[in-house]
Amino acid sequence: MVVINRIVWLLLLSFSIQAQQTLTIVSSVDKPPYILQKENSGFEIELVQAVIQGMGKSAEIHYENYGRTAKMFEVQGIDAIMTASQKVFTDTSVLTLPYINYQNVAISLAENNLKIEKVADLAGYSMVSFQLADKVLGQAFLKAAMSSPMYAQMGDQSKQPGMLFRKRTDVLVMDKMIFYAMLKQSDWAGQIDKVKIHPIFPVTAYSMAFKDKQNVSLFNAELIKFLASNDYMELRKKYDFD
Repeated sequence: MVVINRIVWLLLLSFSIQAQQTLTIVSSVDKPPYILQKENSGFEIELVQAVIQGMGKSAEIHYENYGRTAKMFEVQGIDAIMTASQKVFTDTSVLTLPYINYQNVAISLAENNLKIEKVADLAGYSMVSFQLADKVLGQAFLKAAMSSPMYAQMGDQSKQPGMLFRKRTDVLVMDKMIFYAMLKQSDWAGQIDKVKIHPIFPVTAYSMAFKDKQNVSLFNAELIKFLASNDYMELRKKYDFD
């Protein structure tokens, strides 16, 4: 009887450990090549999954519009948030080391010959950006957005190229790689020569935000290992990040 009880206890303990190894993580919706929601893959998703696996855990990904992801941090049952900005998460103790960089740019139609050499120059043009750009991109961008004749944020970034080519906005503000991927999927595929890229923003670094601060240090340790590995280099090649 004692042996049976011990076996039952060990089984229950095993199930408990397995349950603890699954982290529920919130990601923003489709942002190729970083996040491919339908495939539950993409450069950023696979990077995070690899690091979480190195922690001895697994990741269960839930997708939300980027504007809602930070709010999901307070929801019961959510363990972590991807693509977390220090400008949104003011308690930096919940943030890991940066694990990914986005290169946001301003994008206009080449035929309009817009002169955009610094962030302040955006103030004179209508703009469509990604959600939370007014917080992530700093005070100069916030000021320009407030002075813009028309400023909007879009949760579905696949619609941004259409806003530009249909001339419903003067400028798009978004990550360069996301724009190229969305353009390829749009009605204007192959027309990259008709746009002008204005590299006026610095690189934006993003971290993971974990409720359990022990996971912050665990993630950091495994991230450093992964970034130095051949697996990371292969992941970069897979998504043409070289």
